[in-house]
Amino acid sequence: MPASSVANCTKGALSTLADPHSSRKRLFAPLSFIHEPNRFSKGAILRSFSHRARRRRSEGVRAAHRDDDVSLFEVERPDSRTRVRPGTAGAASIARSRLESRRSRLLQELHSVEGALESVSEEATPSGDWGGDWVVAPDYSYLAKSAGRYTDDLPSGPPMNALALGTANFRREFRELVATVTGKPTRDSDGEELRGGVVQEAEASREWTEALHDQQGGNAAALAGGQAVAEGWSSEREAREEVRKQIRSLTLSNDAVWAREDSREQVRSPFVLKAPYLLLCTMIDVLFDGRPIDRFWFLENVARMPYLSYVSMLHLYESLGWWRRGAQVRAIHFAEEWNEMHHLLIMESLGGDQAWSTRFFAQHASIAYFLALCFLWILSPTLAYNFSELIEAHAVDSYDQFVAENAEALKRIPPPPIALSYYMGEDLYSYDLFQSERPAGSRRIKLENLADVFEAISGDEAEHVKTMAACQKKKEIEAA
Repeated sequence: MPASSVANCTKGALSTLADPHSSRKRLFAPLSFIHEPNRFSKGAILRSFSHRARRRRSEGVRAAHRDDDVSLFEVERPDSRTRVRPGTAGAASIARSRLESRRSRLLQELHSVEGALESVSEEATPSGDWGGDWVVAPDYSYLAKSAGRYTDDLPSGPPMNALALGTANFRREFRELVATVTGKPTRDSDGEELRGGVVQEAEASREWTEALHDQQGGNAAALAGGQAVAEGWSSEREAREEVRKQIRSLTLSNDAVWAREDSREQVRSPFVLKAPYLLLCTMIDVLFDGRPIDRFWFLENVARMPYLSYVSMLHLYESLGWWRRGAQVRAIHFAEEWNEMHHLLIMESLGGDQAWSTRFFAQHASIAYFLALCFLWILSPTLAYNFSELIEAHAVDSYDQFVAENAEALKRIPPPPIALSYYMGEDLYSYDLFQSERPAGSRRIKLENLADVFEAISGDEAEHVKTMAACQKKKEIEAA
């Protein structure tokens, strides 16, 4: 290989490593507006996309000037092996011609991308009648701010060791436990009474301001900008609390849910499963009466466990060499768990995990439920599927009644960002996979308000009911 080619390859590799705009950052960049509370307006979202497009357009020019030791005349096309030597006749005109040609191509590409973004935004932007500048609902999650979320535009990787994570979580939850028992609300440094995730948001804003001040070495202008952000936080929090009040005003009648269940076709189930099912549902009615979002968050925590246990047991049977014909079913169960996880994140974003008692009860009940279902699977997979069918059918009744009771109020609340990214994203392979009783791609969701979100969740639960029924051996149910 000629020396010049080796030099070009080396220089290209080094410039790639030095590029601050890595592919990982660009992968999550389109979702960054979802997690920033000050970018919820439609105009801000479109400006965010346009800013990134202009930034990518300028990357080519920056690449030409990245190394001051390299002459501007040494800019070349990626597929060219020739170089214009500085000082030769016509070098400047050749370099200018190449740069103008490249600029023309990038401008054309930018124009097409901006046109596509405008058309997608017009189709995907919710058009609910909630009023104001909100495009998506604010995120009220507690756990997303402490434990994170996979959609966060942050570096990902393996977690810390169990001791470090457990210690940090214990300290955090112990503070919440003390606040719950004593009835004293958590306070920020300014003495304002706040609770849960709102406290963390205020602390995050304050820490961001201090970090900006330290980074700028105490620069007065930078500090003033950070203080302006902190001052604007209060008014934005008031707007967020207004949406939260609307969410807290939602209702769910336990009696109406049971009436719906009695009016539909009953799931045929033996008494050994029916009794614990009725006990569990009654306990949920008592614990979460008047708190429908907390109730749904608890239900979705529990609803994930069956599919995790089925995947674990099928994997165990495969590893032991007992049964390997269930690989496709295992893939369906994973897609079902992925679906239930997003239901959980949606309820979480609506504030369903704010109460310490709700988190404690849901997390520990989920672990116990997982172990119980693994044991039930060992006894009879059909009985395990039948119990899940009971739970999923009850979830359908609960969500349908919730939408019926709060139809007008739900239409005035925008959808959460996690719901938009899941139901209206580009990759819907896993969404089609768990709907085993219908053709792939036959069910697509368009979200305009929170009512559409809950109707979509209810439809998902109905698909789970069908899948659980298809996994059972009816003769075993009859024999039981």
